[in-house]
Amino acid sequence: MPHLVRLLGEWRGGGAAYPALAAALRALIVEGRLPPYTRLPSERELALALGVLRNTVTAALDVLREQRYLASRRGRGSWITSPPAPKPRRGEAW
Repeated sequence: MPHLVRLLGEWRGGGAAYPALAAALRALIVEGRLPPYTRLPSERELALALGVLRNTVTAALDVLREQRYLASRRGRGSWITSPPAPKPRRGEAW
């Protein structure tokens, strides 16, 4: 986990924390610094390491899930997808 905290560096901006955290994590994913299938720490652990509320981490990870950069399963944690899968369009079959 200290490695992830170091990679994130100074991610905080002047506004809401969760969009800034989501953007910092997304940048690490796009740059390949968080490779596909990398498992992220639990929301609680990450919040504690970053000194933010768990709700901040939860909201940031929700953004990344919605954008398909991250997948999660209850009890199994969250991991980076490879590559982010496009969202299906309404009425389009996969």
